[in-house]
Amino acid sequence: MNYLGNWEEAIEYTDYQAPWNPRADGYQSTGGSSSGSAAAIAAYDWLDIAIGTDTWGSITRPAHWCGCFGLRPSIGSISTDGIVPYVQSWDVPGILARDLQKCRSFAQEWLNFDNFEKSPESFSSIIWPTDFWKIIDSKQSSVAKSFAQHMAISLNIKFEEISFEERWRIAPPSAYAPLLPEFISQATASLAYDVYHNSEDFRSRYWDMFKRAPYTTMQNERLWDAGKNTTLKERNKGFERIDIYHQWFQQTILTGDHTNAITVMPLENATPRYRDDVPNFQRPPQDGINALALEPVMKSPVLAVPIAEIPYHSRVTDWEEKLPFAVALMGAPGTDLKLLDTTIQILQSLHLPTVVQVGRSMYEG
Repeated sequence: MNYLGNWEEAIEYTDYQAPWNPRADGYQSTGGSSSGSAAAIAAYDWLDIAIGTDTWGSITRPAHWCGCFGLRPSIGSISTDGIVPYVQSWDVPGILARDLQKCRSFAQEWLNFDNFEKSPESFSSIIWPTDFWKIIDSKQSSVAKSFAQHMAISLNIKFEEISFEERWRIAPPSAYAPLLPEFISQATASLAYDVYHNSEDFRSRYWDMFKRAPYTTMQNERLWDAGKNTTLKERNKGFERIDIYHQWFQQTILTGDHTNAITVMPLENATPRYRDDVPNFQRPPQDGINALALEPVMKSPVLAVPIAEIPYHSRVTDWEEKLPFAVALMGAPGTDLKLLDTTIQILQSLHLPTVVQVGRSMYEG
């Protein structure tokens, strides 16, 4: 796993070596943060299920890079007792698997939906969030969009492209609310307060044992520094804005035809990211309510679904290799099993596998 839950690429690991991704040329990123779990699922045919934790993207990003299925469950469907907290209100355990039916069977036994409202019998629409997909390569975005449109056809439901920023401009939560990027851009930065203060016990115990502060990693030190310099007032203001966004999204986006929608979201571009590369690539936006943050904000389940392999010329093997490419499907809270069942139905109707293989390729044994 990544150090203390941070997003770290392989070369940024400090105390322990990063796990090896068996996909493609064997030298690609595992995505972080529950990366060892995803790499193990992609590597070992005797391993059916692995678990990890997800705050924002720590199950779905490794699933994307390691070419497997990853379920971040609805918040409240499983206890977080025993998990070292990162951001308590966003933390949740998750599942990684090669076989979507086995993932579904495990989820049925592992999760509990007694405290959730009973959801409608079927999903009502497919939402394509245009603001989020701007960060993805146009060819890969086209592959994902075609998949989303075929989902709608297969389920006989509406497909609609929606700009959340434009909807906010037309129907803001209040007359004086600024535009969405300005309103929410710094809100998730307040989460650094929780990350830093949730580590207080670790720092205290480390000091008692070694009489010095712990050294972690550069990524973590930057995050702790941000949390240390965030006041409780700033933290609470950020969470208030996140709550306003949650209510606005529920009342403005998930209404009418979209009451029980599946939102199809990006994870990352499938482009080579070698384990010895310095991470100077453009990371997906980490501020505001981005494609990785929407699920915890809405307390919703999200399922990473590999749908294609993207070819590239490897500088390691000097021939064409293929990277996994996945989309993230978000449903309403409590629809986890329905989301899994519906995805199985869709993949079968599109003649896409519900079981991926171990090793270099998801599709070639």
